[in-house]
Amino acid sequence: MLYAARPWQQPLTKHILDVPRCNIFAKPGMGKTAATLMALELRGLVAGNYPVLVVAPPRVANGVWSNEVTRWAQFNGLTVSRVLGSAAQRQEALSKKADIYTIHYGLLTWLAEYLGSKWFFKTVVADESSRLKNTRAHFRKAKDGSVKLVVQGGSKNAGALARYAKATPYWINLTGTPASNGLQDLYGQHWFIDFGRTLGASYSAFSARWFFQKRGTSAEQGIFLPHAHAFDEITERMKPTTLALDPRDWFDLREPRVVDIEVQLSEGVMKKYRDMRNKLVLAFSAEKTITAVNAGAMINKLLQMTGGYMYDNSGVPVFMHDEKLQALESLVENQCGAPLVVAYQFNADRDAILKRIKGARVLGKGAAQQQTEDDWNAGNVPVLLLHPASAGHGLSLQHGGCDICFYSTGWDAELYEQVIERIGPMRQMQSGYDRVVNVYRLLATGTYDGVAADRVVGKLSLQEAVMKAIQQ
Repeated sequence: MLYAARPWQQPLTKHILDVPRCNIFAKPGMGKTAATLMALELRGLVAGNYPVLVVAPPRVANGVWSNEVTRWAQFNGLTVSRVLGSAAQRQEALSKKADIYTIHYGLLTWLAEYLGSKWFFKTVVADESSRLKNTRAHFRKAKDGSVKLVVQGGSKNAGALARYAKATPYWINLTGTPASNGLQDLYGQHWFIDFGRTLGASYSAFSARWFFQKRGTSAEQGIFLPHAHAFDEITERMKPTTLALDPRDWFDLREPRVVDIEVQLSEGVMKKYRDMRNKLVLAFSAEKTITAVNAGAMINKLLQMTGGYMYDNSGVPVFMHDEKLQALESLVENQCGAPLVVAYQFNADRDAILKRIKGARVLGKGAAQQQTEDDWNAGNVPVLLLHPASAGHGLSLQHGGCDICFYSTGWDAELYEQVIERIGPMRQMQSGYDRVVNVYRLLATGTYDGVAADRVVGKLSLQEAVMKAIQQ
């Protein structure tokens, strides 16, 4: 099939060609991969931008880029080598002559150790570059006048990649979720674009300029809030190298319909909830207690409790209630056979759902995941269970249905949004389905469920604002 750029893909390709080191902020379904391949091919006619290293989440590194190359006639001449699997398999993949090498973020430290000074990539494409948000690197001038890279803290894998950033002529960051946890996420990704020239020579300089410590907290807690001027100044500085595309500017998309289903816990369960919240200790008997070591662990325990199980000090789930299970059961019945994706946070919840809901199936991993995905899209799985951390990037579930239920939302806005995008309005529209996406959230009344749900939506609002500001 011949690749013909859609109107919204043309500015993506042009921006990559015009800006050697750039950010592309675009939602899933905007055709970032094909547009990037076209830019690489066009640049390759006049400049040496091969070989390319694509760093991506595991599923994307394993299949998405190679599939896109074989899908379009213009790219069939490109060779792709997947640097995955065992150490021996990875070494063999690197020894092959190829145009594009794909690897996942978790292997970057290994890659740096294996290659050492023999870095040979002309272009790096950081697919889902939000994985680089915890980069903590800066350049320091030594006494002899030389400039050295200093990596302090942050992500070890991102730090390993940072060692080669200046030696790589072309750099492309691709993501649809650039600031899922706040404006702080932008620094680590943008460092690879200009090494701190616009946002600060170091993360500490960036933080000192645009953030302040929340009153009543310590520096160790790391709770910093942006100054009033931070948003406008940060996004303005990123504009020259950043292109942000919102699908709503190109398509008549219907927003997902969000339905919060209140789950009322019994007074007995709520008493246990309050005991854990107030005392960090929950006593079941003289012999058995569950202890939270700090406030963060306490909140995690409470979120476990709202789902129905709490893990004891040995990691064994203890049954608390089945109110959420009953609510999910009722929702499945009300679906009247329409397929439903259910996102869970804790394995105990997953196991309970599998026992309770007839026909429920877990997405799984590897080959099993692909088979389950195919069965879901064929309409053969009534209830599909998945964990947001393993079901975000490179997964297409829109053919199987348009309804998703969050058994618990979790705190991570990026994962929350990515799961919705697997069946979201953009994918529904592109696949020719004229149907509304329904997002159901099971929220235990008067608990941290509501707080977590509000927080992920709040983060998404900020993220959308960042993309809009860069567009203007």
